[in-house]
Amino acid sequence: MTDVLIRDVDRSTLARIDAVAERTGVSRNTLLRELLASYADEQESGELTDEQVAGFGASVRDLLDDDVRQAAWR
Repeated sequence: MTDVLIRDVDRSTLARIDAVAERTGVSRNTLLRELLASYADEQESGELTDEQVAGFGASVRDLLDDDVRQAAWR
């Protein structure tokens, strides 16, 4: 296996990662390794998750608003 070094991780982000690892009973290393593998699998499959679809829907919600669409062309 290869090691990966991630620089400049915010302390609060790292604290939240550690809290999740502790809640799930795994090490930080194991949690991050599993998250990376899961993310890579999702990207490879080409299928969208419910969370991705919801995020996309939230980001384009304003497109139904005529004022927003018209302002985009000004």
